[in-house]
Amino acid sequence: MACESEWSGVGAALAGFVAACATVETGIGVIACAAAGWAYYNAVDALDKCRQQNGLAAIDQSVLSNLYAEAEHIQQVADSAGAVA
Repeated sequence: MACESEWSGVGAALAGFVAACATVETGIGVIACAAAGWAYYNAVDALDKCRQQNGLAAIDQSVLSNLYAEAEHIQQVADSAGAVA
């Protein structure tokens, strides 16, 4: 099956994202959540590219756009928290 490592990367990144964002109460938690959000977005993006290279259906662009927007929003929150902390 194509893209097995990318699928496992998405699963690991999602687990890290959920775990990191559970600690958002602190400024450091927000920063960790933002980093994990970008890792998750990048993992999904890599999976999408792998699927396309292997002739499989691409991930819906709205899904990628929404993940990017969410990661960008969390990054802005983290930047604000870093300025305050």
